[in-house]
Amino acid sequence: MPDWVKETFCQRLDLLTENAEMLHDVLLLKNKLNRLEHLFMHKLDKVGEKKLHREWLALQEQMVSLQKGWLYTKGVQDGIKMMIFLQKSEQELESYEQGNKVIT
Repeated sequence: MPDWVKETFCQRLDLLTENAEMLHDVLLLKNKLNRLEHLFMHKLDKVGEKKLHREWLALQEQMVSLQKGWLYTKGVQDGIKMMIFLQKSEQELESYEQGNKVIT
């Protein structure tokens, strides 16, 4: 498969990911989460509690990042498989059509 096709798949997935992050409902939830996080951090009394919370957030972000990376890879793999299937199907169709032209 040509590199430009692979790159096109990657760019499409990037665009869809960006669009998903900008969905109205997602933005509302992000804003609500940010407000709750700031309120939560303000309510924490001890420095150790805030540090623990930051560590928890960092691990959560790392987990989400790993999940996104895995999904991205699987999406690219599926796209490549689809292109191979379509390319093979197109070649078989051309071969079939050429065989029928010879017969008639």
